[in-house]
Amino acid sequence: SRLHVELIDKRGLVYGVEASLDTFRDAGTFEIRLDVQPEKVEAVGEVLKGVLGGLRDTLVSPSEMARIHKRATVDLEFLQDDVGVMAEWFGGEQLFRTPLTLEQVGEGLRSVTAGEIQLLARDLLDPGRMSAVAVGPADEKVVGRVFGALSSTG
Repeated sequence: SRLHVELIDKRGLVYGVEASLDTFRDAGTFEIRLDVQPEKVEAVGEVLKGVLGGLRDTLVSPSEMARIHKRATVDLEFLQDDVGVMAEWFGGEQLFRTPLTLEQVGEGLRSVTAGEIQLLARDLLDPGRMSAVAVGPADEKVVGRVFGALSSTG
């Protein structure tokens, strides 16, 4: 992911980065979790703002779209090896939505366009809708500045 490349591979600023999306019929959350040393919080905030802004402001390149589609296909194949995930999948399909086959889901993932990603990023990553939580010994003023920078459009 862009976050992993920028925060870990290129800069070595965080120990771990994870992003997840939880959706419901009428609401949801997109979360980014970072494991970072307190003295690196400010630098991480600047990189995070740049990566998220890039997703909002710039179309994903064709080569990155190809990697995204490949990763989605491989991830979907790997899910089929996890009995717990499959039980949750089929149960959720029956209880909460019109059931889709895994093939239909794969086709849907592969049909996603760069424009659709940008529209979604503009909505989900709107700085005015973001909130953040910090856990640990980081300096409160630094964390406040970082959160303030992430929630501004400038």
